Amino acid sequence: MADRTGREPHADLPALRERLDAYISAFAGGKEKNRVNTARAAVLQSCQEAALLDPGFFSLTVPTGGGKTLSGMSFALNHAARYGMRRVICVIPYTSIIEQNASVYREALGDENVLEHHCSFDPEKKGAEDIKSRSFSGETLTLFEKAAENWDFPVIVTTTVQFFESLFANGAGHCRKLHNIARSVVILDEAQSLPPEFLGTILDGMRELTEHYGCSIVISTATQPALETRQNFHGLDNVRPIIAEPRELFRGLKRVCYHWPKKGERLSDWGELAQDALRHKRVLLITHKRKDARALTRELKSRDPASPLFHLSAQMCPAHRFDTLGKINAALKLKNRNSALPCRVVSTQLVEAGVDLDFDAVYRALGGLDSIVQAAGRCNREGCEELGHVYIYRCFTEPPVGTPRVGRDACETMLAAAESEGKELDLEDPQIFNAYFRTFYPSNPPDPIPAARECFHYEEVDRRFNIIDEEGRKSVVVPYGNAAEVVAEIKKNGWTKALRRGLQQFTVQISERDFDNIFKTLEEISEGIYMLRHLYRNSYDPLFGLLPPDEMKANIEDCIIGP
Repeated sequence: MADRTGREPHADLPALRERLDAYISAFAGGKEKNRVNTARAAVLQSCQEAALLDPGFFSLTVPTGGGKTLSGMSFALNHAARYGMRRVICVIPYTSIIEQNASVYREALGDENVLEHHCSFDPEKKGAEDIKSRSFSGETLTLFEKAAENWDFPVIVTTTVQFFESLFANGAGHCRKLHNIARSVVILDEAQSLPPEFLGTILDGMRELTEHYGCSIVISTATQPALETRQNFHGLDNVRPIIAEPRELFRGLKRVCYHWPKKGERLSDWGELAQDALRHKRVLLITHKRKDARALTRELKSRDPASPLFHLSAQMCPAHRFDTLGKINAALKLKNRNSALPCRVVSTQLVEAGVDLDFDAVYRALGGLDSIVQAAGRCNREGCEELGHVYIYRCFTEPPVGTPRVGRDACETMLAAAESEGKELDLEDPQIFNAYFRTFYPSNPPDPIPAARECFHYEEVDRRFNIIDEEGRKSVVVPYGNAAEVVAEIKKNGWTKALRRGLQQFTVQISERDFDNIFKTLEEISEGIYMLRHLYRNSYDPLFGLLPPDEMKANIEDCIIGP
């Protein structure tokens, strides 16, 4: 029965478990019986059986495309219902994955039972849509706002930043949800992406949740990080695998063949890579840097100007990336009578996790093993071909300083060791990632926060625990979609939460240095909020997004003075 706002009450977790079972049954019934779907069914069964085990730590090691999204939720709902837990919290590193997974969960469990909470989700807009479609009262807006503050929903889908910064925050706003994290099943999706510089603090928080707050935590990924306790590393103990024999699962779900560069082999220029990639009609090429992605895109375009070519990077605002992904998916599904039509995409690493694309071939700059496997997850994803092909190349440019470069160096170390033994790295062996992360983690600086926590310096912990360092970054509103309409509304009526969040879909983050270099191209639409001037509107490119400072130019037509 609906409450006084017209909103349906939340279902309890046993009821949601039954809904999910019915959804999975209907979903699987429409799929052909191939090796991929057979393996996904085996993963689901393992998850449901493991849900009977006592609360604590679990690992879910499943290759990309192996059905972690629905199977992991099935484990969580079965486990929560059996042990009287109150909710399921899905913690995901990237907004692109959150939006995709939350959509699946809402379809399976009902919109009224799933709260999606991240910077791009607008609870006010959500409430407004419900009012329009169901004639709810205005109090619905307050319900969604309160839910985002206290997480009083059966299923929460949120970011790594939102979840862990809430655990270590000093302010009242974040702390309002802490009591609702207790007695939850927490799924850490793509757990290899946990920030290594804060790993000690994060693991400490995870132990606290399981030991004292009645939580169970699922470490879910295709590339399990080395989080177990060992010499000089205080990690996690008694992590029980949900998949008993992940090696067999990886072998059964083998969908790609990896092509490693030979010893000393390195690209000489982008033309070399572009020429090789043109052998494939449906191909994804991933670079380390945005500058590299632009150069490679231009090289491909010059060699085959007639074929569809797409580009993805963080210099495109979220709305632009979303629209581009829709076009890519549509192009990948187009086939003529004889063969697939061309669809080539050049991207930075943002495409690697959670973006549901399926190419025949993928080229990936040599980097961390986890990144290479994530890239491979965009190749032959549905197993329609016998094997897809993943080509790893050494680039003539360096990856960015920090985690990407450390990951590349760790991979080079393992590659050299394998070459000395006359072998290739076997990425169908899950144990290889444990060895990789043991090499990777010691290269990162020690976590400075535990000492502050031991001294109860909560303000210091809050200040230091900043997963996304926004210092030195500036937001620029770009002329895409209806950004101009949103800006006009702000100028006319002032700011609201809905307008502020709506504007996030049309913003691009740039460095403070780039901001200073393009300052003359910007207008301040509100205090501290800047937008690309109309005169420089062509500096937001329909293919690349916001161009770098040295490529920005005023629109010539606007500079002509009439008679």
